[in-house]
Amino acid sequence: MKIYEYDKSLPLNVEQKEFEDFSLISFDNVYEPQIPESKRVYVYHFKPKNSWTKLIFLHGIGNGNIPYLLWFGEYFKEHGLETFFTILPYHEKRSKPQWYAGAFLLSLASSLFKGFSQSCKRCEKND
Repeated sequence: MKIYEYDKSLPLNVEQKEFEDFSLISFDNVYEPQIPESKRVYVYHFKPKNSWTKLIFLHGIGNGNIPYLLWFGEYFKEHGLETFFTILPYHEKRSKPQWYAGAFLLSLASSLFKGFSQSCKRCEKND
């Protein structure tokens, strides 16, 4: 199995909630995260009427920045870019309430490696 492959028989349990300017899509993760809050993936979907391309938008550290960054999804939508704004693990709804978005990843180098190894099955085998 390659590092980007997963068991396609796993149910994703996709849910989609419609809002005025976007849809919020959520689905089950295909790996077992270190914390239960990261078991669901959340994606804000901005779909223009006439899309000419698609964009996956990734954010940096800081929950306070997410509402501001969602503005980009609205802006891109107005200009014909279908945008998928993905909430990264350990941020917003995918984080423990007492954590500052993703900050624990930066506390120790080993924490950083363990956090990012979640997305790499080959790395997990080498822990």
